[in-house]
Amino acid sequence: ARCSRLALLRLWNYNKSRIYSSRGVRLVQIKLDDQIIFHGEIARSSGELKGPLTSFGDTILFTKDPLILESVMLNDKNFQVLLKDTEPSESIEKRPPTANDSNHNHSPVMLEGQAEEMEVKYIAQKIKLTLMSNWGQRHLIGLTGIDILCYNDAVPIHRAYAYTTYISEEDESPENPAIAECKNLFNGRNISTDFEDMWCTNFSPGLKYVHIVMELREPSEITSIRIWNYNANMELSYIGGQHAR
Repeated sequence: ARCSRLALLRLWNYNKSRIYSSRGVRLVQIKLDDQIIFHGEIARSSGELKGPLTSFGDTILFTKDPLILESVMLNDKNFQVLLKDTEPSESIEKRPPTANDSNHNHSPVMLEGQAEEMEVKYIAQKIKLTLMSNWGQRHLIGLTGIDILCYNDAVPIHRAYAYTTYISEEDESPENPAIAECKNLFNGRNISTDFEDMWCTNFSPGLKYVHIVMELREPSEITSIRIWNYNANMELSYIGGQHAR
């Protein structure tokens, strides 16, 4: 059999609607010639037809060569389409009220398809990400970066800080927590193996949680949050978060 070279593998998850996107695959194992090259979770689709590439599934790269990656981008029609600015979809006209002189109150009946497609917007001014466990490192936990997005646009962070709590006390907001600086999470250098581009802090598995708080200047719509895990090298990747909320 003839062998072929692969630059990337893209998985498009189930995307019928926002509700039905929960049917998509979560845990995947991929083998090349019986050798496992990927074992982990892939992203859930957004249930929409527009958005960043990461809102439809995951892309697995087999190279870091910038020339190859640039060539892939130029020849990847799907990626090019998603990069183009698209006009906002036309809003569905509201049904005009029906005249009714009777005093009977009728509960509105919503079709199943309409209920599924109702858009829910998330608006917040303060976001708290809690790191609950890592991949096995005994004393440290960390990330490379965090992106807060409204569709394709980054939502600017006004202030960010981190602190730890004991698991037994994590439901209680500490009055004067020991604040840790975490500006490296928002420097935009997320595809990196440089320690200076990453952030980590002390961690006690099974005893403490680490909370990262992000404050925005004003209440803003949020459509997705992208988390870049710790990536200094293979050994230190165990510092990265495993369970979070």
